[in-house]
Amino acid sequence: MKIEDRIIEKHKKEAAGYHQKTLGIYHASSIYDICEGKLKPEDFFKKEEHDDKTIFNFFIGKMYHDTIQKMYPKAKKEVEIKIELSKEAKIIGRCDLVFGGQPVELKTCSRFPVSPYDSHIYQVNCYLHGMGLKNALITYILKDPQAIKTMNFEIGYDSNLHEHISKKVLEFHE
Repeated sequence: MKIEDRIIEKHKKEAAGYHQKTLGIYHASSIYDICEGKLKPEDFFKKEEHDDKTIFNFFIGKMYHDTIQKMYPKAKKEVEIKIELSKEAKIIGRCDLVFGGQPVELKTCSRFPVSPYDSHIYQVNCYLHGMGLKNALITYILKDPQAIKTMNFEIGYDSNLHEHISKKVLEFHE
């Protein structure tokens, strides 16, 4: 069996349990899709299917992610957040790093964005709210085998965005 086939086979199994859907628990990484109507309530429990190329790209991204986390041994890693919206609905997530009191969310990309993606801003805003912090970094890591290149965007907590997120998630939940 070729190495890439083994990687894909292993990660297909792991992906089956990743972000398992539970009524009332909404992951920060999917909040944008909920708020902007890209994820419909009737599709919430549908299993996501990924082709082999996507699975392999996730693997490469995870390698970059894990390597960067190891570069900061004193940083808190995979910091969990929970935002209670009601007795039945909450937003959960895990921020990649908290270093020097500042959350850092790592994202791999094939080319740098001009500005941070809205979905990443929504996700990081949830982390900031959940941790009670004011600023975070979104660090885009270029998937380039020739060199390590990163681009940072500082994101400030936006209470209006949090109100929008809370309202939309509660509507989705109902």
